[in-house]
Amino acid sequence: MNPAGMKRRLAGAGALAVGAVATVGGVLLPLYTEVRTFPGQQATLVVTALGSTLTPGVTASTPVFAVPLVLAALLLLLAAVLVFRGASPVGRMTAVAGAAVLLGVAWSVYLFVTNAAAVAVVSVPPGGQLVQTLDLGLFLLGGGWFVGTLGAVLVQELPEEEDRSQWRDLEERADRIRDRVREPEPETVPDPERAPRRRRRHAVEERSREREEEQERPRERERPRERDEERGRGGRRRRVEERERVEDTGEAVVYQLPDAPTDDLDTPAFGFPPAEFGPQGPEDDPDASTTRVTLDPVDPPGRS
Repeated sequence: MNPAGMKRRLAGAGALAVGAVATVGGVLLPLYTEVRTFPGQQATLVVTALGSTLTPGVTASTPVFAVPLVLAALLLLLAAVLVFRGASPVGRMTAVAGAAVLLGVAWSVYLFVTNAAAVAVVSVPPGGQLVQTLDLGLFLLGGGWFVGTLGAVLVQELPEEEDRSQWRDLEERADRIRDRVREPEPETVPDPERAPRRRRRHAVEERSREREEEQERPRERERPRERDEERGRGGRRRRVEERERVEDTGEAVVYQLPDAPTDDLDTPAFGFPPAEFGPQGPEDDPDASTTRVTLDPVDPPGRS
């Protein structure tokens, strides 16, 4: 740390110690005094952080602010010691905590005193006299908070000169970037000769793909016609092949029915042979006699 930072830290530690002492003084000294004078009677009210008292010996109801004020004073004093001994991070946090606690309690004391003074002004009977005084304790609390907060700010670590120069460089860079973003970029026409080889290769590939797609489109249109023609040709070819597959032996098989008396036959009306005919072919009776007759070959229709 540079000498200027060391001096600032020592000054902050001293301010924290002074704020702690002022807070303790505000706890011990009176905060508010009120004197009421009536015909033949006088009453005095003294308000402190420890409580309130009346001159005739009656204790008034007043909140006790001494405990949080003492806690704030201890935090400020501890922060001063830590900062002075070199424990800067912990000392800075303790200083901020002490200043915050002291601010809250001092503000509560101020609100209580001002409300009590306003009520006293309204409650004075006719013919009475009221004298109100804000005592030294209240000012010590306010001054202790101000000095303690100043000490908490002084002990904080501020950026050094090097850090400030770095921040300036960053700000300048940010300004340059903003200017570049705001300026419109000039429109440039890409030169195919200066373009990288990779871009040109991609362009050639895309063009070749487009040409192939254009060539395939008429092919796809002609494919259904070719398929229909192939189907027609194939159908005729199959029929001719099936006809050629038939064995052309030139023989006909005639099955001879067994001899049976015609008088005993009972022919049904629908014309089918009855069961008395017996087996009707070689499949029913393999031993049935058959007669083969040779016929002249005749060309099948469609072959000539």
